[in-house]
Amino acid sequence: MSRCFDSVKSLKLFDPDVLCEALRRFPEDLVRGKVSLPENPDAENMPYEAIQRMLIAGDVSDGLTDLLFYVGRLGNAEGWEHIIHEARLLGLRVDERSGNISYAGCALRAWLADWPRNRDLLEKSYARTRLYSLTAYHYFPMDRDLREKYRPPSEEEIKKLEHDLVRHFDGRGHGKWVRVHRYEFEDELWFMIRHSGRYEYVQTADDKGEEVRKYRPVKFDAVVYDKRHGFLSMNTERRAEQCKYRTVIGHLLFGEANVFIEDRQCVTLEPLKGESAGIFDCGDMKGIRDVELCEVHFLELASPGRTVMWKQDGHDGIALSRATYVQFEDGVRVPYENHVLPPSTGHVMSAKFRYTLRNSRGRREMLTVHAGNRLRYARDSDAARIGEWLIERGFVRVGMGRWTLRGTDDAHGPFRGADAPPP
Repeated sequence: MSRCFDSVKSLKLFDPDVLCEALRRFPEDLVRGKVSLPENPDAENMPYEAIQRMLIAGDVSDGLTDLLFYVGRLGNAEGWEHIIHEARLLGLRVDERSGNISYAGCALRAWLADWPRNRDLLEKSYARTRLYSLTAYHYFPMDRDLREKYRPPSEEEIKKLEHDLVRHFDGRGHGKWVRVHRYEFEDELWFMIRHSGRYEYVQTADDKGEEVRKYRPVKFDAVVYDKRHGFLSMNTERRAEQCKYRTVIGHLLFGEANVFIEDRQCVTLEPLKGESAGIFDCGDMKGIRDVELCEVHFLELASPGRTVMWKQDGHDGIALSRATYVQFEDGVRVPYENHVLPPSTGHVMSAKFRYTLRNSRGRREMLTVHAGNRLRYARDSDAARIGEWLIERGFVRVGMGRWTLRGTDDAHGPFRGADAPPP
């Protein structure tokens, strides 16, 4: 239960009228908890102790449980900003003045405003906060270019998608509580998929003693369609959900199930090989001041099986991407001015980049990239710029079929663009 509701002191932070109005939406819980609400509530006649006992007993409906959860998560200054922003986007009416009311009280009041139109506002607001979480995303490119066939899904189609996912999760023993929230941006379409996770156990204690309770945590999976480049990314680690999302989202957006493919090597560090120093010039990248290579792990062709690690010497040392590579050949010093790694470099396994965004006041962030199909970085509107840099420089191969964006095809050499045919 949220700390906003775990004590009489916390309950008194809510306006009595607002708290009673919210609880009256759950009459079965009130009957089961033997709570009688006053007709004209005030601080003197509120049954706070009875309400607290009802809530901490744990035997409350799913709707009330969700309300407690979302008010608790959004009951702060940042959460209130998300609620206001979401209400504006959805065209919902809320009183944006917080006054002397706690943020949790504001969230509860927004949920009640213009009932029942705002009933899903808190869930949608919380789902949007998950868009900006630091998390790992797996990438799935198209098998062929279908971007021109993209069509935004209707509300009816979203409901059908929910029913399909309910069958999927219920069949895996995760319950039927599935909701799909859609967020449309200029270059991306986001689906935040809410579902019940696996059962977890937590040890609790009250006046009666200790006990272990079983519960299902709420999970949100993010599935993102990049309208510009035509690939799908998602943050779930479960292979079953990855396969399901690839299929149903492909059918939802393009009328075909097998649109996105599982390419375990679409995240690559091969662009660091050869004359690659130029990829660190960020003059063409909006919002990025600089990117530097500060650590890299790779194999040498001359020493099969030997892993080499290069690391920048200290935080203030010269970055690997700015140091001219030099080697001796037959006793002669030969500089490779445009190389970052030795000419004999084989497979590049991982690398650490340090980047600075233009509006970050000089704050530098780290990004680690492993070859495969998975990246981890903050998905907020600023940090996602580094994701665009990775795509434009060929570290994320999201072209159609075997072709890559500004990368290299092993069989045909340099590539002229996402839609260029084979030479």
